[in-house]
Amino acid sequence: MERPMRRTRWPLFGALALATCQPGSETVDRAVGTQVELQDVHVVPTPDVLARIVDVAPGNDGRVWVLNSVEPFFVLLQTDGQVVRSFGDRGGGPNEFDDPIKLVRGPDGSTWTFDNLRKSFRSISNPQTPELALPTDWQLVSFENAGMGMVATAPWLHSQGGDFLVARKRPSSPPSGGLGIWHADVYAVAMGPQGLTVERSLAVPDLVADPSERWPGATLLVPYPLWAACAAGGFGLYDPLANTLRRLTSDGEEEPAFALGEERNLEVTFDHLFGMVYRLYSELRPGGQAPDSLQMRTALQQQFEQVEGAFADDFPAYADLQCVDDGSFWLQPHVVRDGRFARSSAWTRFGTDGSRTTISLPEGFTVHRIENDRIWGTVVDTLGLPSVAWLTVQQ
Repeated sequence: MERPMRRTRWPLFGALALATCQPGSETVDRAVGTQVELQDVHVVPTPDVLARIVDVAPGNDGRVWVLNSVEPFFVLLQTDGQVVRSFGDRGGGPNEFDDPIKLVRGPDGSTWTFDNLRKSFRSISNPQTPELALPTDWQLVSFENAGMGMVATAPWLHSQGGDFLVARKRPSSPPSGGLGIWHADVYAVAMGPQGLTVERSLAVPDLVADPSERWPGATLLVPYPLWAACAAGGFGLYDPLANTLRRLTSDGEEEPAFALGEERNLEVTFDHLFGMVYRLYSELRPGGQAPDSLQMRTALQQQFEQVEGAFADDFPAYADLQCVDDGSFWLQPHVVRDGRFARSSAWTRFGTDGSRTTISLPEGFTVHRIENDRIWGTVVDTLGLPSVAWLTVQQ
């Protein structure tokens, strides 16, 4: 019989819980929340050509770009679901794509994709625009070896309005993706007329503590820092060791951190962990092809047995961090649902005034990007068919 793990220290953010405080303070002043009901979801009819929606990016003209998991990779939709165009074949040719993994917006509002294998940004809204490549000797942090890193895109990349954060491996970095982000250099890269420019470099070991003391011997099952690029060159950083949300300005200053010290008790088993990792890894593979479950289970369980005691108390509390143009941060917790770990439907919004608001979104709505007035994502019907959807942000 499987033995439950010890209780996990998780920040407490219930479906409608809100704590309002100043950054760095844990004093609760009042409780408010926002519930988005199912009828508030606006669904864009989506063509059958979409196997799985990897990313969604609204354009400045009101139309929506969709990154598909299989060919054709890119589909441009009108808001009524009409297909404007679709293209994108796999291959190494000039008009082909090796491994597009994300949609990003350029400073002029144009839409680009990041091609993982080419390590380059390629415009899809203006295909004649030359691609912008990262240096060929850069080795980006990758989470392709499963483990906890499978809750992130491989390689790790975050963007906001033409500014990009990429994590570059150091020569001395561990080979594991789980530890790689703790021993990386995070580069702030700006897109401009002359190509890509490195605006700033941050050494992760200078900002966070060494995780090996907390998780000795761990390589895959290691929580990792979450990063977010913000407007005007700022950054957001969730530090799982200190359990704080930190804001770094473009001039290198750091504002007071949000301390996330609350607790709640959850019983966590290896089956919870494996169920989440297997599902996410299957979704990230081309076409959603499932890997060998027995092989993955064996590898993960060996890691789990080595660090079970420490890992039980430090399972990553959060799955995603986004920064919005209005300066707010949005943080998404993990939860246990249906016997496995999952991403919560409730996000906590951290305002520039120090407020915290937990906004509960409909179950089944997957968030891709959060804007000032809308949350863009996907929904899946009873037949498993995905559609683009959006919600109005409740202020």
